[in-house]
Amino acid sequence: MIEKTVVIRRWIAILFIIYLFYLIWAVLFKFSFSYADIPFRRRYVNLDLFFNPSGSVLSPIIVREKVMNLLIFIPFGAYLYMLGSTRFVPSFLIMLCTSLLFETIQYAFVLGTSDIADVATNALGGIIGFLLMNLTFRLSKRKDGMLLHFAILAGITTVVVILGTIWLKLTYGG
Repeated sequence: MIEKTVVIRRWIAILFIIYLFYLIWAVLFKFSFSYADIPFRRRYVNLDLFFNPSGSVLSPIIVREKVMNLLIFIPFGAYLYMLGSTRFVPSFLIMLCTSLLFETIQYAFVLGTSDIADVATNALGGIIGFLLMNLTFRLSKRKDGMLLHFAILAGITTVVVILGTIWLKLTYGG
């Protein structure tokens, strides 16, 4: 008989793959259903962490974009932790390399502006997710059931976020 933890980790891995497809859709395709609908298709690299082409560092659009980048990567760190990557430095390197990969693909395929600030906020979001999971597991008295509870929560959250995004896109467009 397969151990309960192994089955739970398999389900978490499946949810993580679904989340990665969502992340690709969000980061690379900007929630668009066709290549023609992708906004801001230009080949540009911003290597200044505090530079903003509009001139205002704290413009509402820029702040919203940075907050969304941060929030959308929080599950990335949480999933890494639940899948057994419990050491910080290797997990951080995975988060950082994934974010760099997204920005490189954006540049190579002209899918948007490549921005070092996006790399930083994406990695920070992953770090927050990782640290939240780490803290929760450290404070928990019953560690055996924690993984199952988080797998269920991750599954529900992943499905709700994906369906909600699709509904919003179809309902309100843009």
